[in-house]
Amino acid sequence: MIISKKIKKKNFLNSFFKILNKIIYLVGIFASLILIVFFIYYNTSGIKHSYTKSLFFEKFNAKILNNYLGLDLNKSKDYLNIILINFLNNFTTTNLENVFLELNQKTILGLEAQRYLRKKNFGEIPSGKILTYPANIKINGENY
Repeated sequence: MIISKKIKKKNFLNSFFKILNKIIYLVGIFASLILIVFFIYYNTSGIKHSYTKSLFFEKFNAKILNNYLGLDLNKSKDYLNIILINFLNNFTTTNLENVFLELNQKTILGLEAQRYLRKKNFGEIPSGKILTYPANIKINGENY
């Protein structure tokens, strides 16, 4: 919440997101217009006599929608399942355990020093410089 408030205060980012939103909206309108134009073209031209609707739909989907718009209507059930799962996950809680890690300042500095040594030695810490630091882990009310 704090980050989103800070982002909204920035005029540049706010105008950028408005422009991005308009671009996405226009791409959606463009895709819808392409679908409408091609279905009108199919019904008014002689193509409907040489191709069945399902064959025309498959070719239209493979040649135009999939290649140029990145939309595959054969996978519409998958798209709807993803949208449904994401929608339901907004209202359900996770079954993950809460893990609390308590570190003091000395431990944080020691871990940072080990990270620096690992980076300096390309992933290996020399055997004489491996140290352990105190930390408390609390899982489901039990301390380890």
